Amino acid sequence: MDLVIPSSHLALMLGIILRSGLGTVEDLPLDDIKDYPRITLLDDDDPSFDSHCGHYCTHHQKPAGSWIAMLVKHSEQADMFLNWREEDNRLWRFIAMEVLSHKADSVSLRREPERAKALWLKAAAVYVRAPVPTKGARPTAYAGVGNGWELCAVLQCYLKAAICSMERSDYIEVGVEASFITCNSTNIQAFKWLEEFYVLDRTARFSTPRPKRLWDWEPPYARNEELYLNVASFRSLLGSVFLALNNTGSATFWLWYSYFLVSGGRLPPQVILANPGPKLMDRMTLKEPSLQVLGSWKKITPSSGKNLPSRFGSATFVHKGYLYVLGGDKTKTQSEDDPHFRDFWRIELSTCRKWERLPDHPNANLKILLLYEFGVDGERDKAYYFVGSPIMDVFNLRTLRWEGRATTYFHEIAEKGVDAWPWGWERLVQMTSVRSFGSKMYVFGGDTQATELGNNIFMEFDFRTLEWKLLSGDAGWSKKPPEYTVPGPRTDPSTWIDSKGKRFYVMSGVANRLGAMFNKEPELGGLKSHPYFDIWSWDLVNGGWREERMEGNPPCPRTEMAAVYNPFTDHVAVFGGYCPTSRCASTEQVGIDTLYSFFADTFIAKIDRDPSDSTVSLHWKQVLSRGFPTYRASPKLVVDDTMGKMYLFSGYVNTQYVPQNKGDGRSRSFGDLWELRVDIPGSGWDQADIHLGGGARTGALGPWEEGYPWGAFGNWEKRRSVNRLLSLLRVISHIRIF
Repeated sequence: MDLVIPSSHLALMLGIILRSGLGTVEDLPLDDIKDYPRITLLDDDDPSFDSHCGHYCTHHQKPAGSWIAMLVKHSEQADMFLNWREEDNRLWRFIAMEVLSHKADSVSLRREPERAKALWLKAAAVYVRAPVPTKGARPTAYAGVGNGWELCAVLQCYLKAAICSMERSDYIEVGVEASFITCNSTNIQAFKWLEEFYVLDRTARFSTPRPKRLWDWEPPYARNEELYLNVASFRSLLGSVFLALNNTGSATFWLWYSYFLVSGGRLPPQVILANPGPKLMDRMTLKEPSLQVLGSWKKITPSSGKNLPSRFGSATFVHKGYLYVLGGDKTKTQSEDDPHFRDFWRIELSTCRKWERLPDHPNANLKILLLYEFGVDGERDKAYYFVGSPIMDVFNLRTLRWEGRATTYFHEIAEKGVDAWPWGWERLVQMTSVRSFGSKMYVFGGDTQATELGNNIFMEFDFRTLEWKLLSGDAGWSKKPPEYTVPGPRTDPSTWIDSKGKRFYVMSGVANRLGAMFNKEPELGGLKSHPYFDIWSWDLVNGGWREERMEGNPPCPRTEMAAVYNPFTDHVAVFGGYCPTSRCASTEQVGIDTLYSFFADTFIAKIDRDPSDSTVSLHWKQVLSRGFPTYRASPKLVVDDTMGKMYLFSGYVNTQYVPQNKGDGRSRSFGDLWELRVDIPGSGWDQADIHLGGGARTGALGPWEEGYPWGAFGNWEKRRSVNRLLSLLRVISHIRIF
């Protein structure tokens, strides 16, 4: 169809076309519509408009591109077109968004960033038909955006709004050195729109109809140059802001992914960092209170006796002011030469005077007590040791004796046989997460011999009736398409229950694709495991999963981190862990490709609830501390249930993936105990206990020594320091003094 009209009639003609329904097929993406009418302007001397005339034939050309170009050139007609306000017409919204974006570009060139930002946000709001920023992790306004040019255009609005929020408004190129970004209130405003970018991208991924549903680790869209450029720019900009905040774990993760999209993954040395980075510790000041908080770590040495032997993977819990520790393993290699602990201990947290030995675990059939957890019945003072079986060993917390084995009930077994047990009959389930509240125990995730990748089975156990109830998930999940309304299958998730017992939260964890590959699961396996970057909650009153929103300055994607909910402060605290897809050093530094990072950073999050409980957001802050426990995974973070103080115990690290350290490739475990102090009301500590500096000692020894005091690295690092000192003394002894 060819239409020849005067330029003064352009808006009118487009309005008539849109209202008549030509060129608008609501059931199709705009990318697939091929019947845009050809329009030629009689009094336009620019022949370029005749070349395409609105026909969209390839993925390299925007829908209605010539219409947009003509409206941009004729501003009066553009204003008239915008005033039509055909919000129900998707093509009108797309053209209006593009016209407003072009106006914002022009304003930005005149160095008016605030006005330009307002126009870009207006453009996004016009298309999605909702106020921005949105609320929730999956806003309904984003459900119909698709994954083509419409998604590209809205993402670009948020990206440019973030750039306008920053002091360097010309920061747009992928790969610009992150040191150009400084931390100030102007730059921090960019977080809001970068967060909105991420929420839209993720929502579009899970709401767009596809011939085949994708797992979380699969590429969400076919290669589109403009879309990839937007995503790479977003990751580069987000990583730069994180680096300005000294959140080096998140900075490295997002910058590495940005460079991976553009240059195949080769990063400049300045962005391959320790997490936290010791070299940045002299600059570690409270720059932005809304995203950072002061804190400190204090290593605890029992006043009578010693710490426990180094171990990881122990089962731990706190009950009436005591920390209980059962079993664990010396290292992660689990060879026959490594000790597997069967011992059971407790220590009173208010005094930390001495570890008290309790009766060892009595079940000789369970040879290795590793990566299992307890559920605690606080009303009856009993602890149930869960290893994946409906039969659990019970410890009496009043008599401090093992009571024997409790046989529990799952009604489906009586109806369907033992195969109804979700994790598989007589199969051990490791790396699950177990949480207790009142008379109930909840179990989520983990792996079994049948599913190394992990699972999303969610079970409830009633301490009073000894009955199990399946709340969500099933053993056959791997044979079904991915579900987008429930958490993905994972091991080592972090979980907690809020103080009112209304919601059960799941955060992060990993889809163990490498384990699935070795377990001969071709549909799920792969060379790289997938760390999740999400938070879900289950309604313990009415049932049902809901993904929650992460805001502020969060930890990067990771697994095997320590996490605990503190009911005294209504905060979640997170420490350490590792990421299987983030480098800790360059190949040139250590001679190998270190595609793993161990962390020693600390974060807290305030749970912000909507009055109607329709949405929950977690606003994250990084805890700034000069000294901290060394890099580790699988540590245990607990809260003293009588005082609200937080403590860290145990963990392991592989020396091959300690930053700038070649190591010997062996795993090392820890038996140390630490106190975490955070400058928030109700934490149990006075502000005098919270400090960043070390006084003259910090100035004399430098930030590294303050960040890693002896003992923080574990015994092997202490021996290394001693050996270096002895070598230095030997050198000095050969120097002649005249």
